[in-house]
Amino acid sequence: MQFTMAEIDDFIHDVLDKEELIYHYDEKKRSFRLQMGMSGGKINGLTTVIYLVPAANDHDICMKIHGVSTIGIGADESCMSQVGEYLHRANFGLLMGNFELDYNDGEVRFSLCYSTEDTFPGYELIRDLVHLPTAMFRRYGDGLLSVILGISTPEKAIMKIEGDGIGVFDADDDSDDDSDDDSAGDADDDSADDSADDADDDSDDDSDR
Repeated sequence: MQFTMAEIDDFIHDVLDKEELIYHYDEKKRSFRLQMGMSGGKINGLTTVIYLVPAANDHDICMKIHGVSTIGIGADESCMSQVGEYLHRANFGLLMGNFELDYNDGEVRFSLCYSTEDTFPGYELIRDLVHLPTAMFRRYGDGLLSVILGISTPEKAIMKIEGDGIGVFDADDDSDDDSDDDSAGDADDDSADDSADDADDDSDDDSDR
């Protein structure tokens, strides 16, 4: 079953209005532009644009809904490869959407795309187009900045988010990264050895960890 551009267009309007979101609608481009604020990190907000993609042979039929979110911060030539690695590491394992890097101008964005060829989009799908990019930049945005500024390597930045959960990217803190990592590693090794020597009963708990 196929759905018209007008049907999908009206539905997106309805969802955004019910969510009480402020947006700009471009009728010619069939696009919705939203400015979303963020808190809890060093990135203050992002811009999300939702596009309707028509069928190649019939521009009245909607084939896809594409959402693109940017934060107005990108990579320059000096850190392009490091940012690319960071985003690639961040993308690994993501079930919905992905980060993208434009190697021409360094723009970083989060992209979501859904097919409407056979299925009419649900309310939650439209909400995901708006709110999921905000959640992803909230989680990975500070790490991205740390790589752009040369404060952290891509691997360490991802580890702070997905590994030990620290997620703090201050220059003063990261200047001692090597010593902190070494001491943390030594402490973990010592505690593991002590617990193994002290009681065999703890071996099940160690293996769970």
